Amino acid sequence: MATPLLSASQRLSFIALAEKHLPTFLEPITIYKEPTKTISNNSVNQYPGYNYSSVETNVTLTPVYQTFSGLIVKMANKTPQELYEINKRIWKGDCKLKVEEEASNYILNGKTEKVVADGKTWEIVSGPATQNFLELKYYYFDIKEIH
Repeated sequence: MATPLLSASQRLSFIALAEKHLPTFLEPITIYKEPTKTISNNSVNQYPGYNYSSVETNVTLTPVYQTFSGLIVKMANKTPQELYEINKRIWKGDCKLKVEEEASNYILNGKTEKVVADGKTWEIVSGPATQNFLELKYYYFDIKEIH
């Protein structure tokens, strides 16, 4: 049987340091889901296009969003081969969204319309790719900026 390189207490110390290190770089990430539609009156007799105006007040869209902590990782100066060696996969875009499990589950549950972070609006292209560091788990999503 192989002898572990680190003792259990040393491993716990590294995990504690990593848990304190990431929050220093985190920023608020607001994830917008598909809005909820509320119909205020379903007995409207007017038909749009037949000399009547459409009744826009009949449907109300309520935004659905939640804010998490995350990190925008920009990889613009790396080649796909370098990224492949780093993470054993080719990254499709030059920017990643790094989040923890709770935010990843929110993104994957239902349609995500946009992500607002770093003063910009982003679209999720693909993901998640999972990264394990000691006992900590992070999720990366390919994102691209929406202009």
